[in-house]
Amino acid sequence: PDVILGGGSSYFLGKSVTGSKRKEDKGYIAEFKNAGYTLATSKAELDAAAATNPAKLLGLFHTGNMDTILDRKFLKKGTVDKFPDQPGLVDMTKVALNQLEKNKEGFFLMVEGASIDKMSHPMDWDRAMYETIEFDQAIGVGLEFLKSHPDTLIVVTGDHTHGISIVGTFDDD
Repeated sequence: PDVILGGGSSYFLGKSVTGSKRKEDKGYIAEFKNAGYTLATSKAELDAAAATNPAKLLGLFHTGNMDTILDRKFLKKGTVDKFPDQPGLVDMTKVALNQLEKNKEGFFLMVEGASIDKMSHPMDWDRAMYETIEFDQAIGVGLEFLKSHPDTLIVVTGDHTHGISIVGTFDDD
């Protein structure tokens, strides 16, 4: 892939590095750098990297799951104190589209609103709803891209549903 953005950097660190989740000592961040990837670990670094227009981009903004938009922008809870400059899904979508549109043969981009599911499992409705709004805004970025790239196909789907699902009914009477 030309662009990888998200959390989970602990899976890229060799086992001897504090916080690593790997069983071997191979450091994949170094492997990516050696393969020509520009590394970003914060929104500021992502913006700076995007401005240089690198051919390949690796953004790892958290050792685990990134904090939700509710925590990042409003409540300042979760692990925001340890990772205070995490980009949001909209930020990452914009950067990814700008990087990938350089490929004249086209590209595939998957944008996942993963925290919708992650917050729905423990029935954290507030965070799940804010994540859904942010995902909708990321889709908006894609729809804006579509206006100047009419050969773009956008597919939005869920892998399953939760109790926060919005279901419609009607009254025959």
